[in-house]
Amino acid sequence: GKGRVVVSLVVEASGMTRSHQIVEATNPDAAQRVLEVAPTWRFRPGEIAGSPVESRIEVPIVVTR
Repeated sequence: GKGRVVVSLVVEASGMTRSHQIVEATNPDAAQRVLEVAPTWRFRPGEIAGSPVESRIEVPIVVTR
């Protein structure tokens, strides 16, 4: 379903994600879909002094179909 979802997740130093949590959702079906696909996402990790570090981020998503 369509809607707006905000997901909080941890980006590991490897760029993989874990600890996915829905922070906000206007549609439960959209939230469920985001939780299904979020583990496949990869990010460039944050860095401290040039070394990759784990960090928690929030990602806003608009689901259009």
